Amino acid sequence: MLKIQKVLIVCMLGMVSFIATGCDKKVEESKPSIVWVKPTGMVCEANGGEMSMYECQAQWKDAPKICKAFGARLPAFDELKSAMTECGGILNDTDRNENNQTYQKCREKLGFSDSWYWSSTERDSLNGACLHLETGYDVPYIKSSKFNIMCIDVNNSKN
Repeated sequence: MLKIQKVLIVCMLGMVSFIATGCDKKVEESKPSIVWVKPTGMVCEANGGEMSMYECQAQWKDAPKICKAFGARLPAFDELKSAMTECGGILNDTDRNENNQTYQKCREKLGFSDSWYWSSTERDSLNGACLHLETGYDVPYIKSSKFNIMCIDVNNSKN
């Protein structure tokens, strides 16, 4: 009987030791793949943009400067598109996107309004790539057009 108690005590101590050693390890926090940030009005206006309905709007040439001044970067078109697709949106499927409330709520939660956003991707010498986040519609637009700016937080994103 005494041997059985000793074996049980040794086994229990071993289990406690095993559990305790696992508790002191820090769980690594993984960064989200992309953290989206909006430029402040001050940064926007100081770098060629203008504020319209709480959104920073600028021409394509000024958009990267605005994000950089904000300590961020302008997304490539594929990164901008990923914000839409990860929320359940479908590229160039206006009807489904507009009627998909799950997609619309996710888009809004990320901070995107129902408007056009510039990407850093150039389509040709006259046009930049942009995406209408409410509808998922993408089309090259002339670079002198003013569209919304959403930046990628380089310090808190994996990319």
